[in-house]
Amino acid sequence: TNAEAMHLYSRIAKNDKDRILFAEMAYNRDTTNRFYLESYAEYLYLADEFDKAYPLFKKLVKKSSKPFDFYKLCYIEFAHHKNFDAALEVIDQATQRLGPIPIFQNLRTSLLLETNRADIAEKELIGEIEKAPHIAENYISLAKFYEKTKRDSLAFKTYGQGFKADST
Repeated sequence: TNAEAMHLYSRIAKNDKDRILFAEMAYNRDTTNRFYLESYAEYLYLADEFDKAYPLFKKLVKKSSKPFDFYKLCYIEFAHHKNFDAALEVIDQATQRLGPIPIFQNLRTSLLLETNRADIAEKELIGEIEKAPHIAENYISLAKFYEKTKRDSLAFKTYGQGFKADST
């Protein structure tokens, strides 16, 4: 569908502005799709547009009684109020309870970068690839990390590895 294409464009967009634009277009074309809403909210949050992201996350929690949404909302509350250790603890609890979830890994990586712990984030992302080298999303997360740390050649190489890992 058109919404699905917009969502795919948001995942491969080169900058936050384009990621947000395509995610918003996907969500606006299919407002019943929870995943499009979630992606749109996440991209806004990762681009430091908290005031726009927070209402979307609240909408997610209202639509679902799943613990996933509760953890995400708690994380956002803590991170926005600069309680970074509590935010990381929420992500760790969610991962322990629900298993690895790419969105939580992306949020954790962003927070580690914001708190000058890029070395920890990089080790964790590489560890995820080592555990599951067949999952393209792991490569995409590492490539986005490399983009944010201004290592474009590594980002490009890692995106390529991700495309090779994705058999579809």
